[in-house]
Amino acid sequence: TRNFDESHFNLKIDRKILKEVAGFSSWSLFANSAIALNNHGILVLLNMFFSPAVVAARSISIQVDMAAFHFVTNFQTAAVPQIVKRYATGDQDGSKRLLLDMAKYSYYLMFLLALPIFFSADLLLKLWLGVVPPYTSIFLKLILIQSLFHVFDTSFYKALYAKGQLRENALLSPTCLFINFCVVYFLFKMGASPVALSWSTIIAYAVIGLIIKPVLLIRIVNYSWRDIFSVILPCVKVTILSSVLPILANYYLCNSFHSELLFFIFIIFVCLVSVICVVWFLGLSHVIRSKLLSVVKSKLLNK
Repeated sequence: TRNFDESHFNLKIDRKILKEVAGFSSWSLFANSAIALNNHGILVLLNMFFSPAVVAARSISIQVDMAAFHFVTNFQTAAVPQIVKRYATGDQDGSKRLLLDMAKYSYYLMFLLALPIFFSADLLLKLWLGVVPPYTSIFLKLILIQSLFHVFDTSFYKALYAKGQLRENALLSPTCLFINFCVVYFLFKMGASPVALSWSTIIAYAVIGLIIKPVLLIRIVNYSWRDIFSVILPCVKVTILSSVLPILANYYLCNSFHSELLFFIFIIFVCLVSVICVVWFLGLSHVIRSKLLSVVKSKLLNK
């Protein structure tokens, strides 16, 4: 304290910074709490109207989906600090480019995992559980579709996070999920199948990821619809073209294998090859392909 000026301090409250931090954390807490309550509330609805086996089926499908989505979350976690840093230093264009690339590649990664699970869901669950509860397979397939829309939601949210303005998102996204909760309740009250829950949730996340989040980015972070479509259109192309070969293989060759395990391995291989090839030739730019090739070559030469 006597010899170093930087060791001196004054106790002072900066009300402007305190207000910004409190607002940011409060809206973030509100949004996350609303989403958590909605997710658990859905399980409560299932328990109210259906047997525990249906609740178990939904819980199992969520576990598989969370395991797949965990890879996407890790990928996004690595990119977020750079997005925030570039925005904070005034490099808004650099932050935007990185976020759009992150959103696109996050979708590719999720689709690479979701497509094989989708086509091998029945055998995968059979190998894992032995006795598969009813509705588990269809729940799993539909929640994978939901997660593809959820990728856009979580990716575009990072731009609002970098801006530090979460109020609008904290109001709109949970409201959409609350409406979905009410819709599901009335559908169950009218005697709808448990699968109606999945279809309603898919629509809710599609609205959030493809409408609400893009509109917020355009209004708050100065994005444009051209920026949004630069992410969505390549993802649509990859989804459609990558699905053709697995669909044909599943339809025409499913009865050609004497062992379910062999077909399980075959369909996973077809899905992975199909997605990787389409992403490589249509989902990546020439610059990214060149960089990846140079990295691979350097790694091989070093060995």
